Amino acid sequence: MRVTVTDRLRDVVKASKQGVFLRRDFDELGNYRQVGRALEQLQSEEIIIHAGHGVYTKPSVARNPELMVERLKKRLGKRINRRIEIGSSVLHVGKKVVWENAQTRLDRFKLQVARVLLQRHPVSEIRKKSLENLSRWKANGVWNPGYQEWENLLLHASDARIKEILYSDVEEPSNRLRQSPPYAGLLDQKTLEDLRAKK
Repeated sequence: MRVTVTDRLRDVVKASKQGVFLRRDFDELGNYRQVGRALEQLQSEEIIIHAGHGVYTKPSVARNPELMVERLKKRLGKRINRRIEIGSSVLHVGKKVVWENAQTRLDRFKLQVARVLLQRHPVSEIRKKSLENLSRWKANGVWNPGYQEWENLLLHASDARIKEILYSDVEEPSNRLRQSPPYAGLLDQKTLEDLRAKK
């Protein structure tokens, strides 16, 4: 029975106690395309996870961020500067290790949107556009408790309070309210795409 590159790669991964691999670890198993196809196959079998440019890991290690950082630093040295992606989470490994999930990145993006909004538009304009949106959404049957809270704020709160809600990075109520932003349409698409790229 012929032993394929995929078979050899599977054996290497399963036998490893380290559990973190660099693409170059597999160079001797076959040519670049053969190894690439083998890696894709092992990913589909959930034997290995692609965790960033040239970095692979066993699922058991990926579930333990601290262990992964420790083993990655052993492989790449203390001056490592890598962005590791596991599912919807991102691990920035450098002088400071920061583990972020998709919700954390979304929260930061929405905060950036709100702050840019304040830089470009007066509160009176934000208030007017937001109330127009909320009125239209309510008429169309698109409504949730966050919109109701926004409507109350926009109708009764001071400009200073609206600014505080938009600018603050605290969880309650600012971050929660920014999950249901009523000010759609005030920032152009390019600005939003630029902010999303930075998140």
